[in-house]
Amino acid sequence: MQSQLPMWVHYLQALSTPAIGLLAAVIAWGQWRVARNKMVLDLFDKRMAVYDELRNILGHVVAAGRATADDTYNFGRAKQRAKFLFDSDVFKYLDGLHNHLIEVEVLENELRGISDSAERVAYVAKQRVSKNALSNFYIEFDRLVNSYLHMRAKLTQFP
Repeated sequence: MQSQLPMWVHYLQALSTPAIGLLAAVIAWGQWRVARNKMVLDLFDKRMAVYDELRNILGHVVAAGRATADDTYNFGRAKQRAKFLFDSDVFKYLDGLHNHLIEVEVLENELRGISDSAERVAYVAKQRVSKNALSNFYIEFDRLVNSYLHMRAKLTQFP
């Protein structure tokens, strides 16, 4: 039994399946790109929120010249969030900075009970080292996270 359809229709039928498959592949690729770009944007937003929070906390500490228990606690919470958003080099830096923040708070509290001027000078000198480290945050942290805070963000490598 011979088909009454013209030959070009047979060719069209034969080519339509691969063409539909190719169109589906192009649509899938486009959806993958949109999903990846959304993931990069979401990651950027989360990183920027932690970045802003850390800058605000340390801005308050540097401006006031002292750290409160709330400052130390909030910095620790932001540091823990940063652990999952940045690589280990950033976390190690923030961990060291957190230690300096704690030291500023502790030394400030201990200074209140010291009346000996020589001992006060020693405490203030210790505190100055930590305050300098906190002041350098704006330069060091920006250098460390610069590559993470772009829309073409590098993704964290998970082991």
